[in-house]
Amino acid sequence: GGPSEPLEPWALRYAASAAMAAYHINNRVTSLVPQAQNLLPPNFKLVFDVKDTEALPSVAVNHAVAWSEEGRHAIVGTYRSAVTGPLALVASIDATPVIGWGGS
Repeated sequence: GGPSEPLEPWALRYAASAAMAAYHINNRVTSLVPQAQNLLPPNFKLVFDVKDTEALPSVAVNHAVAWSEEGRHAIVGTYRSAVTGPLALVASIDATPVIGWGGS
């Protein structure tokens, strides 16, 4: 949805799943991945943040610029390749990898 519209239920489920994964990684929860205690350095922390791109490349690019200033190390792209493409282009300036999960 747009800035005044709530996120679609499927988008909320994906965001909740990613937040749970980040929690499990940061707290080294071993119920799903028994080796979680030993896989990452002790001080490793995964920062999780969700931004609504409103399905607009310009909004995604603005988020990428802000994340660059914050020193992000990787970005999970959007559902639409038309949005992830420009996002990845801007992120590439700082050599930040972008994982596109829904586009082609």
